Amino acid sequence: MLEKLRFFIEKIAVNAFLIPLFFIFSYIIPKNKKLILMGSNLGTRFIGNSKYLYLYLLENNIKDISYYWMTKNKGIYNEFRRLGRPVLRCYSLKGIYNILRANYFVVEQSAQDVSGITFTLGHFNIINLWHGVPIKKILFDNKDDQKGFFSYFMRKEWGQYRYVITKAKDDIAFMKSGFRNDNVACLGYARDDILVRGDKQPISGINLAKYRAVFLYAPTFRDYYSQLTPFSAQFFDKLNACLSQNNSVLLLKMHIADQNAGRDIKLYKNYSNILDITKNVDNLQEILTNIDVLITDYSGIAFDFCLLDKPIIFYPYDYENYKNNCREIYYDYFQDMLGPFAKTEDELFSLISTLKIWFNDQNYQERYKKFKDRFNYYQDGLSSKRLYEFIIEHL
Repeated sequence: MLEKLRFFIEKIAVNAFLIPLFFIFSYIIPKNKKLILMGSNLGTRFIGNSKYLYLYLLENNIKDISYYWMTKNKGIYNEFRRLGRPVLRCYSLKGIYNILRANYFVVEQSAQDVSGITFTLGHFNIINLWHGVPIKKILFDNKDDQKGFFSYFMRKEWGQYRYVITKAKDDIAFMKSGFRNDNVACLGYARDDILVRGDKQPISGINLAKYRAVFLYAPTFRDYYSQLTPFSAQFFDKLNACLSQNNSVLLLKMHIADQNAGRDIKLYKNYSNILDITKNVDNLQEILTNIDVLITDYSGIAFDFCLLDKPIIFYPYDYENYKNNCREIYYDYFQDMLGPFAKTEDELFSLISTLKIWFNDQNYQERYKKFKDRFNYYQDGLSSKRLYEFIIEHL
């Protein structure tokens, strides 16, 4: 309790000091035209589109710009220093100076990815690579993002974004609306390059090679607690027996922002073929090439996973509750999403059991291709290169 209180007090103090400092001095200190700062997940993790753009710059020995990864995470900072990678601490004097000098922040969530503060106002150029094609409404379009004391200042920050990036031309109108910004560019997601290339990362402590098929349940987050849960003990018992018989495994990965985390995917006992990997895997994108079948709900992960041409089952078990109490949805869910859809455990089990039949159906394969093309304008594995060239062009 005392640790949480100390963290809260420190956060208030940092914001109270840095928010006005950044605002005032961002207009005074001249920008370094070729200085780019990158970060992700509010400065705490090394993930997302900004991560893969950063790695592209490193791997291609890019010298025509200066760039740093910004982080609040001591572990990331120390590891990057050990590897000789350009990195800065958000709250260090050098970090603060470079924040004020940078020509661009390149982020995947908000300016806090780089600045380390709740909202960043002033003379800053921000390119938001974003973290997924949205099914659910975001930012200005989401009623909950308009609530609370800080929402006014966050809206001011969103208005500063110079460019917002997407990977789907169908998504441009929604991104313009959500960000209230007409400067939306369809360039592809840097993180998708690893899917196109087929890069594989092992999962710590789990040998997936021994299974004939690997299923993944990866839902989006719920904004509010709900009594509805996706799986009962009886369903898990039945499914585990089926998976064991067929030498298959179901991996469960909860969203980091979920308010139901720990309840939604409660393991009622130790199952031989159902494993919770929420704590084993930090970056879900990096393990998707290991997965044979994705089960999801209203998550944009379906738009990424379809690049692998593998089966996707949509499991909107709480559709009405989600739409009414969590987030409104941009699309006509049951028309625009690929399907097939399972609204109950029995329907889900049936789709798992008849996987080869419906997935190999010619009509389904045609829908699959249209879905993939609609939400992935580029499928060439060159999105990191495009993003770099876009930044150079707009320096």
